[in-house]
Amino acid sequence: LLVDQESSIVAGMGVLKTGGFYVPLAPSHPRARNNYILTETEAALILTDRNHLALATELAQTNYQIINIDELDPGLSTENLGLPISPDAFAYIAYTSGSTGEPKGVVNTHCRVIHGIGHDKRFKLGPADRFTNVGSSESNAFYALLSGAGSFPWYVKEEGLAHLADWLVQEEITVYRSGPRVFREFVSTLTGKEEFPKL
Repeated sequence: LLVDQESSIVAGMGVLKTGGFYVPLAPSHPRARNNYILTETEAALILTDRNHLALATELAQTNYQIINIDELDPGLSTENLGLPISPDAFAYIAYTSGSTGEPKGVVNTHCRVIHGIGHDKRFKLGPADRFTNVGSSESNAFYALLSGAGSFPWYVKEEGLAHLADWLVQEEITVYRSGPRVFREFVSTLTGKEEFPKL
């Protein structure tokens, strides 16, 4: 997937419904990293949008098919395909930062995603919640969606932290999650006068 953050969850779910699995690519990452991921995962195609079509074309060259989700026929059926998908089938592969060498792919199966959510009750999410994961972890979207909550990702590398407080209020976020380092950096941007009535 090489799409805007607003489209990433929908595009990922679309891939899963076809029985495939996806690997998120970040436009902010060096081209060499994205090329490495595409090669190592033996990707069949790049799913992209109009904002990333040029980069997708550059990465694809003649090796990968490109599907631009902004050019899909709106008349296509939205019905589930009814495909039997094994619990052991891949759902997505998340890559490490690669700070100690080559990035390493962590495979997440459908079973692992569901199992992790079933055993992680700390969020206590429900349909009235608006959940954000401040970072880039794909798995956290599933926490929200499979609980009936809304998922509102915030990608630090693309968005930074300067406007996060305003966004949390504007989007009426009820549950915030991030790693400790990101949280400390976010708190350092606050003046102490902010109010988060829904959080």
